[in-house]
Amino acid sequence: DRDARGSAPYAKDVITHVLTTTNRSPLLLFTNTGRIYRAEVHEVPDGSRTSTGVQAVGLPEVALSPRERLVAVIPLRGNDDRKHLIFATRHGLVKKTDIREYDWVASGLAAVSLRPGDELREVKLIDGEDDIILVSRSGLAIRFAETEAREVPRPANGVIGMRLAQDDEIIAMGASRQNAEELVTITESGFGKRTPLHEYPRTGRGGK
Repeated sequence: DRDARGSAPYAKDVITHVLTTTNRSPLLLFTNTGRIYRAEVHEVPDGSRTSTGVQAVGLPEVALSPRERLVAVIPLRGNDDRKHLIFATRHGLVKKTDIREYDWVASGLAAVSLRPGDELREVKLIDGEDDIILVSRSGLAIRFAETEAREVPRPANGVIGMRLAQDDEIIAMGASRQNAEELVTITESGFGKRTPLHEYPRTGRGGK
């Protein structure tokens, strides 16, 4: 067998998310500036395996500014038991909010308040029993229980999830379920490894 092309991205574009969902599900789109947009899966045009697809700004209610880019796409399902969203920013802040606060939010409003110079990096659905793992560009990681981030309203700021050196930044966040056994890490150059999750011991939020 040989590799098969999955899509034809625009020049200088890269694939960052692959999701499974249903045609009746809404999508929550989050940008690096902390704003949220809402779209419906059925509004995304059908395409062949190798087709380019449609730009997000071509969807109804999605109006990205020139400095905005999508950093997370969350498909919502009625039978999903995960009831909170957790956000991670470039500077190591995290915020947990009840997902119902985003049910009817108007497109383009703030999903999280960001401090000057900061930007949103990741958004995940969590179920109340997940562990949060933050990973920095320099290869550092921290793991803590999601309960250490108290629930706050939609426009609120985050709290410190990981303390970073001045030249470091958060590049990824994972939410591990209770039965998770391994963590897979992949570098920018494509090197990957699997590590038993117990080698990342749980520590307090805000550590280094």
